[in-house]
Amino acid sequence: QYAGDTAILDELSSYIPIKDVQSALMLPFSIGSTAVGFVLVGDSRQARDFTSNEIQFIKAIANQISITLENSQLNIELSAQQQQLQEKNRQLVALMEAGTAMVGKQNLEFVLTTFTETITNLFAFKRCTIYEWLPELNAVQPMASYGFGEPDQRVVEGTNYNSNESPLTKTA
Repeated sequence: QYAGDTAILDELSSYIPIKDVQSALMLPFSIGSTAVGFVLVGDSRQARDFTSNEIQFIKAIANQISITLENSQLNIELSAQQQQLQEKNRQLVALMEAGTAMVGKQNLEFVLTTFTETITNLFAFKRCTIYEWLPELNAVQPMASYGFGEPDQRVVEGTNYNSNESPLTKTA
């Protein structure tokens, strides 16, 4: 006695040991409209009909399996999307930090240029340049400049400085 599609049960018997089964019940479960598996119960003691309560109970289990599998699949997809969003968020944070750094640098350049302009005008100098000391290169490079002529944009290597000493501590 079989409840369900006997052709499918016969085909499955080559994969699933259902020999010596007198009664079997097979109920499919699906994700959406795609069947992805089945519940197979059998009784080897005797041929019998399954009660409507047994069939309803196994159907409920099959439905729960469907829901569990679909939720699992959705969780996997959600996790992948969450990882993608986290990566995009990391990229956005990096861009935001770079943008903030650029704005900060632009503001720094503005402030330093304002200092050089103020110093130049206050003391009637022809030029004022602010240099940054680069100890790892034993050099200085201009950060901001104001006044007559084009500012010197090259990194100037120092010959009288060691790497632990700033040219700012030297006097002419």
